[in-house]
Amino acid sequence: FFSSSMLAVAAAGVTRLIANGGKMRLLCGAQLSEEDVEAIRKGHSDLESILALNMTRTYRAIPESTFVQKRLEALAWLVGTGQMEIMVVLPTDKHGHPLPASKTESYYHPKEGMFTDAEGNQVGFSGSVNESATALEDNYESFMVFNSWDSSPAHLKQIQIKFDKLWEGREKDWIAVPVPEAVKLEL
Repeated sequence: FFSSSMLAVAAAGVTRLIANGGKMRLLCGAQLSEEDVEAIRKGHSDLESILALNMTRTYRAIPESTFVQKRLEALAWLVGTGQMEIMVVLPTDKHGHPLPASKTESYYHPKEGMFTDAEGNQVGFSGSVNESATALEDNYESFMVFNSWDSSPAHLKQIQIKFDKLWEGREKDWIAVPVPEAVKLEL
């Protein structure tokens, strides 16, 4: 989910990305309340405004350390230069309207990604590792890494297909919307 702590985790290791002029696309989940969805349906507000309000409220949490603050500053710079794009993924009803969290058990929560270098080499990952004390000490977690130079290109292809379908709005029962401008300004 979109939060300052999520962004801080995503910012780990972006120094090389910045230095090499790389680009990052990030999908993150969010949840809407019944009031949010009702305001959108009645035309009192639009999805971008509701997301902006919810996301800026969530983002404003004070970073727990200077280290986290510096990571967030790096991401803000990436967003400002266009090297990073963020889309918010929400579940939808049969008409394509976003669902409130109380009306669905679905939410966007995968931990998958792919890195591609200038030569086209790829490393992908997929797993359920959460960065919390409970996850590290008590949960049953899983994490797999794949690369393009051995026998795992098929796994990489599946990660890419799922990501692209969401990013491009072609995934049934889900929408992906750009992070609102107000949130970018807050960053």
